[in-house]
Amino acid sequence: MSIRSGQSVADSNGAKDGANLTARQVDIVSMIKENPTISLNKIAEKLSIGTTTLDREIKKLNNIVKRVGPRNGGYWEVIE
Repeated sequence: MSIRSGQSVADSNGAKDGANLTARQVDIVSMIKENPTISLNKIAEKLSIGTTTLDREIKKLNNIVKRVGPRNGGYWEVIE
């Protein structure tokens, strides 16, 4: 099932917070699901945004994605 912009998170991946995602946030979550070891730099590059902007978006997704381990060598978990 793919996540669409504006779709409830609870509808898309079972998360209980019910927040709505922007198109950019949907893209971030999709990239993390496809490749849990993807770096912030690679995500920013693919979205053509700066790493500071990406850091802000990741903070907004703190109930949906979680970083496990260090920035260099860790991986992402999508919280269901």
